[in-house]
Amino acid sequence: MRAVLLVLCVTVPLSGEVLDFPALWSRDYPVASPNAVENPRISDACEARARALATLGVLSHVDADGARVGQQMLARGLEPGEWGEILGAGPDWPSIFQGWKASATHRELLEDTRWAQVGWGSSRRGTQLVVVVRFWRP
Repeated sequence: MRAVLLVLCVTVPLSGEVLDFPALWSRDYPVASPNAVENPRISDACEARARALATLGVLSHVDADGARVGQQMLARGLEPGEWGEILGAGPDWPSIFQGWKASATHRELLEDTRWAQVGWGSSRRGTQLVVVVRFWRP
């Protein structure tokens, strides 16, 4: 059984404009970002998870059935491996991303050059944007 790396959630105050995750990641982590290829199936799962979290109004690495990210992704037919997940809520991508950069555990996931695949998704609830990013490696 493989270990799953999970990190804490960051919530940030309101302000700013919306930008996309790949642009911010490649700008601020140019060594790590080219190594991971976007997997649309991971992004679909992230989008669904972001919608669920936005509906609940809560950030959690465990779903309603008690499954963590690795279990959730296996249930969607993705390969077993090591998973990393970052959750955030705030007014926009840049604010959330800045919160992740300020957190050592989030930064560790963003800087890791060993990720093979990545996916991301978001959903808005009122003034809050909920973001889910998942990383995978064999």
